[in-house]
Amino acid sequence: MHLHFFGSFCLQSIRTEIPRLTDGSRYTFFVLIVFCLLSFSSQAREVSITMLHTTDLHGHFLPAYDYEGHDEVGGLLRCATLIEKIKAREKNVLLVDCGDLIQGGAESYNTQGRVMIKALEWLGYDAWVLENHEFDWGLDKLAKLHDLTTLNMLGANIKTSSRKQHPLNKNKPYIMKDIDGVRVALVGLTTPGIPS
Repeated sequence: MHLHFFGSFCLQSIRTEIPRLTDGSRYTFFVLIVFCLLSFSSQAREVSITMLHTTDLHGHFLPAYDYEGHDEVGGLLRCATLIEKIKAREKNVLLVDCGDLIQGGAESYNTQGRVMIKALEWLGYDAWVLENHEFDWGLDKLAKLHDLTTLNMLGANIKTSSRKQHPLNKNKPYIMKDIDGVRVALVGLTTPGIPS
């Protein structure tokens, strides 16, 4: 789409400039522009990227009840089945959890969030964005999870007012991924309401 727009713009510009050139230089100029456009279009390629994300799992490894009383809803195991199917079918998949991962379900509470973190590692998540409920058990417990995991933890707007080392020093504002020659930035932002 962009190439067609670029090409149309160039050809429109050429039409307005050509009358000022002599016949010989007009032909050379036109051939040069067409060659450049063809070279540009032959180098361009389309890369398909599939972006998957989970959010608000709230510690539910297994399916749970929803607010309306429906049972067998959600859960990371169900997500895992879909994630594996899509990863088997698609070539370039990015997988991110957008937060509120560890607090809520008994299975996560009993392992202090470790079961959820290990599941994300096992499924090959590219990043985990920290959200407000990650802080519900206090910074010390989150820092222990932080120290245990190899996951990319994202939170560009998570800062500390202390001059000491940040307790979540592996937390990053963003990561860069190279997907089939295309550089993709994953940026993590959390709600500014966490302190309150």
